[in-house]
Amino acid sequence: MKCPQCGNEVASGKFCGSCGAPVEAAAAYQPQPQPYPYPQPAPMPTQKKSLTWLWITLGAVGAAAVIGIAAFLLLGKDDVPGTGPTTDPVAAATADAAMKTYLDARKSGDFAAAYKLLSAKAREAYTQAEYTAYYKEHALDSFGDITVGQAQDPWAEVIVHDFNAGGSPLPEAPFTLVKESGGYRVALEVPLLDRMDKAFEGKQYAEVEKLAALMEAINPKSYYAQYNRGWGQMEQDQYDKALPAFTAAVEYAIAEDKAEAVRSLGLAHANLGQWDKAAIQLEEAVGLAEPYETAYDVNWKQNLFGDLALVYEKAGMIEQAIDLLEVLYKANPASTVGLGQAGRLERVPYKVEDGWATYKLIRHGVSFALPEGWVISNETTGGDFWFARHPGSPANRIDLAVYNWSESSVGKTLEEAIPWFLKHYQEPIGSPRRDISIVDQDTWDVGGHEATGLLFSDKTISVLMKVGGNWIDFHWSNNPTAQQDADDWSETIEVTW
Repeated sequence: MKCPQCGNEVASGKFCGSCGAPVEAAAAYQPQPQPYPYPQPAPMPTQKKSLTWLWITLGAVGAAAVIGIAAFLLLGKDDVPGTGPTTDPVAAATADAAMKTYLDARKSGDFAAAYKLLSAKAREAYTQAEYTAYYKEHALDSFGDITVGQAQDPWAEVIVHDFNAGGSPLPEAPFTLVKESGGYRVALEVPLLDRMDKAFEGKQYAEVEKLAALMEAINPKSYYAQYNRGWGQMEQDQYDKALPAFTAAVEYAIAEDKAEAVRSLGLAHANLGQWDKAAIQLEEAVGLAEPYETAYDVNWKQNLFGDLALVYEKAGMIEQAIDLLEVLYKANPASTVGLGQAGRLERVPYKVEDGWATYKLIRHGVSFALPEGWVISNETTGGDFWFARHPGSPANRIDLAVYNWSESSVGKTLEEAIPWFLKHYQEPIGSPRRDISIVDQDTWDVGGHEATGLLFSDKTISVLMKVGGNWIDFHWSNNPTAQQDADDWSETIEVTW
């Protein structure tokens, strides 16, 4: 549906993600068991991270090729021509030697030899043609030392250092090997990911589970099996079943995918209404994601911040939610991630002390306090206007309007800004001209920022304050109670820019 204020598409929620305006026809944000309401920076085909992208971060796969119909037609035989010298390799008796033999074959382009060094279950799960198509596009360029980690017969965990496939170097890439027929072979489940993507695209969740079981049969500690099993259950609203799958995925994951696994576990808890647990896990995911700075990672982290802010809100941690969205906005003002939440939280008091409720305008870095009980709304305008109503006023009355005229007021001196605001009050857009003038003026220093109060002839009050180069206007109506509250303005406003 479209936002009635700005016209942008709104996927879900009560507020527009672009301007913050309410969308009455949209589905209300409900507590569980409704699905968790994700922030929507852009249309996304699925809530899980793309599987074809995962080869970059886990490294064990070395590449993420798309297997099309043409590839199957051209490479449909087990003996694939043009894949390097055909050899009959022997599986080595030690895990590190077996790993080197396998990587040497891949590096030289001898995919037939590399395929023969896979475990029996891997070779049963996909053909040599499928394996070759998966890895031929992103060749293995180089690799460094090989170290053997945990070993529990017949399995061995191996780490390949300085692994570089398809131009995506990784400091460490994990592999699982299994001892078969007197030697170690590679238990590689990764070439099944293309099938898994297609199953998710078609919402074929029985096929997702079947593929996850196949991956698990190849490698009992498969991150891919558990991660995809968990998301298959999440997309069927089986959140309790997703918890053990994501818990196992966290255990088996490394590098950036550990952050994704922890995030997924947190979202499963969120969908079950376990907000405190969800907050702890999403906080951990934020920390794990910090080192990753590609364009994809930055966008993904913005979504992660939005996830955590929503969880904070549901857990009653309003101040933390507001602070997180403020950090997100300052890091990337152009991003729409979280702005829907920001618009909503700007109308929720995050702190109540001595009968005063404090609100924060996240996009402008300003906090202001009102007597407790005032109603903050934004029901008829977009994100540059905030309305407040005294509890004793009629429902349609606006006792305080907060404006930000950023483009027109940037760089102006106070002497230039006052006539500009006065002209706006005299000639409001879409309304008849009003004959009003300034009858009194007072100036304060508020947190090191200029603040000037203006009393108009119609008994309305404006307080202009300069924040970050913008003049922001807090305009009070002629409600006598509102005016009385305005007298205390200099003592209640707080600047956090």
